Amino acid sequence: MPLTVTPNEETVITALRAFLADVVPADFEIVQAQGNKVPEPRSPNFILTTMLRRSRLATNVSVDGGLVDDFPTESLVFQPTQFDYQIDVHGDLGGDAAQIITTTMRDPYATTFFELNSPEVSPLYANDPRQMPFTNGEQQYENRWVVEISLQVDPSISYPQQYANTLTIVPVSVEADFPPQ
Repeated sequence: MPLTVTPNEETVITALRAFLADVVPADFEIVQAQGNKVPEPRSPNFILTTMLRRSRLATNVSVDGGLVDDFPTESLVFQPTQFDYQIDVHGDLGGDAAQIITTTMRDPYATTFFELNSPEVSPLYANDPRQMPFTNGEQQYENRWVVEISLQVDPSISYPQQYANTLTIVPVSVEADFPPQ
């Protein structure tokens, strides 16, 4: 049986995208980076999100999952994990948008937003925006501000757990059935 993880990466990136769309001006297009043969967005202001790493925050936590007749039928294993994303903010409005992102990520605003919209994701922090050179496909320089955002997610994996709800004990004479040699 193949195992799956919940929440998955798509759930996390969707939550991050919803947060970014909530805080930056409406004319920013927000897309996931690293798509092959995909041109940069046509909007003069856009944001690219890139997953950088997943870091373990704690030892696994195992709990019993579903029950049948008070017996566990599955085990759930949680691994508290830090998801780090690079946020590239392009365009003339990029500096201000990067400032909005870092300010709100370090404020109860982000905590409340994720609690209400994606409770499986929690904001940890964002670093200060950095202006980084970017040359587009036409070899023209564009404004780009880079922010790293860290989120906490506790992905879980469930797998079947064997159990016995009835036992039959059959006494065996060890000396008679298994004589010493």
